[in-house]
Amino acid sequence: MSNKRFAEDIGNHRALIVKRKYECIGFKMRNLYAVTTGAGDVLASAVQELQVSGWRSEEPDITVYDRGRNPALELSHPFRWWFKRLEVWTPEGHLLGTLQQRFSLLTNIFDVEDAKGRVLMTVSGLHQFSLSTTFPFMKGDRLIATFTGRVQGLLRSISSEEVQHRVEYQDGRLTVEERQLILVAALFIDRQYFDKRGIDQSGTD
Repeated sequence: MSNKRFAEDIGNHRALIVKRKYECIGFKMRNLYAVTTGAGDVLASAVQELQVSGWRSEEPDITVYDRGRNPALELSHPFRWWFKRLEVWTPEGHLLGTLQQRFSLLTNIFDVEDAKGRVLMTVSGLHQFSLSTTFPFMKGDRLIATFTGRVQGLLRSISSEEVQHRVEYQDGRLTVEERQLILVAALFIDRQYFDKRGIDQSGTD
């Protein structure tokens, strides 16, 4: 594992809190993420530089850092008109896995794949119909993790107010790689389904 400290921090906790704050300084806009324990200890952070573009399918990449501000993961969005895809890379350039949206009439659904393209888990949620919603992570018919977040209706994400989500690992047999991919999936869910700026720019809604 390229970043042992990051892997240990993520692996030593059953529940993580993912916080996002929007920052705008002059013409520079970005999403700042903090990954903390329930007690508020910061385990990791992430930065996404936002861009205003006429190409609605473009999505800025995200860099995830460990608690020492060393790069831990690079999250890259390949070009897609529809059904967003997120690739998860180590700083050394090794593919850890991918997230791939799928078509569904009623739910927001995507697969979490390993580096060889094999589906590890499937994630779905009905965020449009609830102020508090849970996205279950399923491996077959077994619940292995959950993402619980909040949306703010028409007022969501239009200010610098902090948004907070919870990730809980339900299965103690999860590998280190699977735990990291679930955490990355939390950032993906927030950006695609909870952040109005993400929806406006990436054309996913």
